[in-house]
Amino acid sequence: MAQAPDKRPEYTCVKRVRAHKIAGIRMWPDGGAMLHPAEPGFAQLKFSKPFLDRHEPAVGGYIVYYEDGYISYSPAKAFEEGYVKT
Repeated sequence: MAQAPDKRPEYTCVKRVRAHKIAGIRMWPDGGAMLHPAEPGFAQLKFSKPFLDRHEPAVGGYIVYYEDGYISYSPAKAFEEGYVKT
């Protein structure tokens, strides 16, 4: 039997990541896409169809780069509640 949600162990994230907020998405005919970073001075980010299918990035969310090389997507609310820009 599962524990009540308020009884589950609680964790705080302490990782450092690099990330780009997504300002725009331009889809390609092959299912890939170019994501446009909101921050000025950065090139567009090219992502494949498998990445897009798995992570389903959306405008306003974040492409997240972890120290071990893993790249992921985080919706804006989850990212902004868990990370503070340094």
